[in-house]
Amino acid sequence: MSKKNKKEEKDIREKKDKKDEKVQQSFVIESFADQKILEQYSQDAAEIGLWEVEKLLIEKYFPREGKILDIGCGAGRTTFGLAKLGYEDIIGIDITPGMIEKAKNNSRKLGEDILFEAGDACNLKYQDNYFAGCLFSFNGIMQIPERGNRIQAFKEIHRVLRKNGVFIFSTHVRDSDPEWKSFWEEEKERWAKGEQDGFNHQPSRPRY
Repeated sequence: MSKKNKKEEKDIREKKDKKDEKVQQSFVIESFADQKILEQYSQDAAEIGLWEVEKLLIEKYFPREGKILDIGCGAGRTTFGLAKLGYEDIIGIDITPGMIEKAKNNSRKLGEDILFEAGDACNLKYQDNYFAGCLFSFNGIMQIPERGNRIQAFKEIHRVLRKNGVFIFSTHVRDSDPEWKSFWEEEKERWAKGEQDGFNHQPSRPRY
């Protein structure tokens, strides 16, 4: 194959990858753009706040000085929780614009001065070594389609964290709910075969 053909093939592959990425992003955004889901997340942000385990981890490991990035912040449940713990320099991002609008509305109602903006965990717009801590709560990592994209998100988080920065994230507690036992058994088999590489969207709303 000539160099020209190789370049053309590479260009086609890159265009396809970008198209696939946009489709995946659209799917995630649409999945959380439903008005009922937006309202429920907004209600949770106002009424629930941090889970006890999140509070314990944050208070133990997050430094009190420096910027904190709340990734996949939704309508602000964890972001406002951070503020209540005394963290002042917080940025909340979410890939779903509707969630950011809800977070901004909640921030105004609560009288909080927190920056909320749309953002993609796989392509963070912040400079290297910018944050003292990053939080990615409630299975946010597993809401990212495809393993390669999840790895990219980890790389981006590592890039924007300063030296000795702290990253806290959560994922599914597989054995805690009998309703999902068979689902996770099937997932375990798929992972063992190397087949688990898609969008994990179970469940769409937190279970407390």
